[in-house]
Amino acid sequence: MFPIQRLQGMQMTTDDLTAAAPSTLPWPQTENKDAAATMHLLGGMLQAELRRAQPGLAALSETEVHAPTLLSAIGVIAGYAAQCAAAHAILAGTKKRQADDLIRVGCEDGSVLYYGDEINRHLIIGPHSTHALSGFLAGAVIQAGYRRADLADAAELLRHISEVACTPAYDLVRAPASHAPLWNVSGILRCLWPKARVVLEHRITPATVSRPLGVQHWPVAAAIVAQQYIMLGKDLVPPPVAMAIILESALKASKRRLIGAYASPLATQEDAFFGRRAS
Repeated sequence: MFPIQRLQGMQMTTDDLTAAAPSTLPWPQTENKDAAATMHLLGGMLQAELRRAQPGLAALSETEVHAPTLLSAIGVIAGYAAQCAAAHAILAGTKKRQADDLIRVGCEDGSVLYYGDEINRHLIIGPHSTHALSGFLAGAVIQAGYRRADLADAAELLRHISEVACTPAYDLVRAPASHAPLWNVSGILRCLWPKARVVLEHRITPATVSRPLGVQHWPVAAAIVAQQYIMLGKDLVPPPVAMAIILESALKASKRRLIGAYASPLATQEDAFFGRRAS
């Protein structure tokens, strides 16, 4: 058994989250305070839920969080948030659907994966992306003193995901043994996304924000939390490794179909997006 690395007593403040953001954000400046509060709650929720999941996470202590698993968890949340944002944009008519925007792939085991540029643009820097997850993560790695050559290779990650699609390896996040997450992508998604969506929609009591974030901003909120996790955990997980864990987790989760009340419209309204004869 490899030595388990943990983050202990890790806390984020609203000021930390606000400072992490770039000079321009996709929401009005008047909503910065509410957005920062939501991100603070999201980060705290993930830590609390991973502590509660001790029986499934190799006996974590009551006050500690396994750092690589937490990094993977925020990646999963960012990835599935990107799927929700992509579906929302098309349903709302703010994004005209193109041929490569969304593609449905059915696997032999009955699972379904969603591919497409409309999802990826929230996660990987490209000609049509703004505030992509990879940009936030790269900023944290560079700020920690690493070079651009040390950054995770998004193109290689996409190739890997294509190669392992519809296989058991799809849910496993690659990392050195000493930094491997203790939970796989689907396990994190099923357990933590419903709770993350409650926070993002601010369906909590007592209310602490006046304006919940719009669906289109969920991926950015998760990206800023992920950026902070890289910085807060840099002495436990090298930032380039942390970036790779988060980004691979995000890309894989963004393509998973989740069944349930908290699923994205791609799963709950498949016929509207793909028709009844989708392959």
